[in-house]
Amino acid sequence: MIANANNPQRRAESIGSLAWICGGGIVLGASLIIAGIIINIATNNTGSLLGS
Repeated sequence: MIANANNPQRRAESIGSLAWICGGGIVLGASLIIAGIIINIATNNTGSLLGS
C-alpha cells in the first residue's frame, strides 16, 4: 500500500486485497480454534486418545 501511495487505482486495489487478507486470517484463526477444541475433546486433555 505504501508503494502505491501515489497511484489511486493501485492503492484501491491494495485496500481491497487487504480485506481478503483479513478475512483469510479470521477463517484460519477460527479453524485453529475449532481444531483445538476437537483435539481437546478427543484426548480428554490428557494428550492421549480416549480408549487407549
